[in-house]
Amino acid sequence: MRDITRSSLAAGSGKLAMIAMRAVMAYYDLGVIVDTVYNSDDIPENERDSELEELAAGWGFDGGLSAALAMRRVAVQFKRSDVSKQARLPMANGNYLCWGHFEVLALLRGEKLRMVWFAKLRRNNWTPAELKRRVQNKITEEVF
Repeated sequence: MRDITRSSLAAGSGKLAMIAMRAVMAYYDLGVIVDTVYNSDDIPENERDSELEELAAGWGFDGGLSAALAMRRVAVQFKRSDVSKQARLPMANGNYLCWGHFEVLALLRGEKLRMVWFAKLRRNNWTPAELKRRVQNKITEEVF
């Protein structure tokens, strides 16, 4: 690889990492907004799901209610500063975590357990789908 290509690769990789981190933080902030709607006294409990579904649809999320609840789950389970810190740390291959990683880890109870899984996924460069499969397998092993 020529020097110009190598330096362009480094510059572009830095930009992509910045975009990924900003995307994670934007999703987190949407989760905080969803949580505000979820906990609003202005919305009767029997209308909450339809309100959240409309909110997610208005933002262009195909997943509707499940997308809104996933964003909320991350915002409730993690501190913003912790998400920001984790989003800045690269995996072993130099790639960065995406929102899907946080969605999977938000399903786990307890900060210590999530930290163990953060370390594992970074070391092994797992995609969100691979992380989800491994977490589900581990939970199944512990139940049976």
